[in-house]
Amino acid sequence: MKDRISNLARRARREYSNKGLRSFIANGFRFVARDFWLEEVIERRSISRSELQSIAEKDENIWYAQKEGSINIDPAPNHQIREEFKPYPSEFAPETPFVCELSDCYLLGDYAVGMTEEGSIISETAPVYKSTGSVKKLGIGMGEVLRSSVPMRRTEPEYDYENVFPLVTPYASYYHWMVEYLPKLRLLEHYIEKTGKEPTVLVESDPRGFVRGTLETIGYPSSSYEEWRGGKARIDSLILTPHRIHSFNYRNPPLSNYNPSRDDIRWLRQRVRSSTNRDRGGDVRKEKSKSRRIYISRQEVDSDHTSSRKVLNYDEVKGVLDEFGFEPYIMENLPFRRQAELFADADVVMGPHGAGLVNIIFSDNPLVVELFPESKVKPHFYFISDMMGFGYEGIVTDAKGTELVVDTDLLRSRLESVT
Repeated sequence: MKDRISNLARRARREYSNKGLRSFIANGFRFVARDFWLEEVIERRSISRSELQSIAEKDENIWYAQKEGSINIDPAPNHQIREEFKPYPSEFAPETPFVCELSDCYLLGDYAVGMTEEGSIISETAPVYKSTGSVKKLGIGMGEVLRSSVPMRRTEPEYDYENVFPLVTPYASYYHWMVEYLPKLRLLEHYIEKTGKEPTVLVESDPRGFVRGTLETIGYPSSSYEEWRGGKARIDSLILTPHRIHSFNYRNPPLSNYNPSRDDIRWLRQRVRSSTNRDRGGDVRKEKSKSRRIYISRQEVDSDHTSSRKVLNYDEVKGVLDEFGFEPYIMENLPFRRQAELFADADVVMGPHGAGLVNIIFSDNPLVVELFPESKVKPHFYFISDMMGFGYEGIVTDAKGTELVVDTDLLRSRLESVT
């Protein structure tokens, strides 16, 4: 009983830390009455990463890739940004990557969560749940979880697969798809090389444009994968890799669950640049007839979006962009391949904080100029810039909600000093 009370207190702190007092109060009864008990069931019946490795090693069904070195994020050059990012972890030791087979499993729910024959959830297939603790992010009903833990009450699978590699993302974000999901294919290819087997790759039902576009660009056309249909499927051999969560805790930065891999980024960068004929000698800058400066606009993001980050005085800002030779682009209007080409050719990339900036990984030693509303200063793209050795300048602006009001004199001054 004491352990349960301790777990409840831990979960209450996490709910408050992640979502604030208002959400905690509003969801308190639901939180205690349902989610807590369901999480107890899941925690008691789940397979951790280390347990997964032990099972696979015992069955001799695990293949390790090369371990990479440690990652140390340097303090940001700008004092204000440096202070904002200071509380976040800055030293990382990526675990040795591996790929393994687990026999006689199930995939179920909206997001193809893995479950063993015994009814234990495979944690590496439920990353959002691992990151947030929210059972809603499993995409599985409470009844299904409870039934699966009791053999006599389990539902029968609707279809079968022989050898499967799940790549179904529960995230709406392009950013998480790029840094957490696509790099898994590096280890899938390691598995194919070691075993000669080619598993069925499963992606989300009716894949979004960026899912199709990125897969096509790195060599996975629509004929090379299948869409997950939901429900429940029996799997003879489930192929799994570690899931590197990239999650920052904005309310309590030291508790961030951020697990970067420079090797993952370099692999994705090389695959995309090779496909777009931009890979010309690694990080050596190619000669261009003139400097290419691009501005990533969020002006067409719906204002009802929780984080639109539009620039409210964009007409004034546009004058400064013209003055410094920036060309504005709206990523949502461009196919992925064209986005990758733009970033690969850019010397300077500027824009408000947003998922589209993850495309800097395809650039050739750019200067990254990131605009933040003072209400939301987040370290995602500074960390990537620092890992890749890119120049970086962060500018914090006034804000109305999550929208930006840019001081054009300050912007002009900062651009003069760094470009």
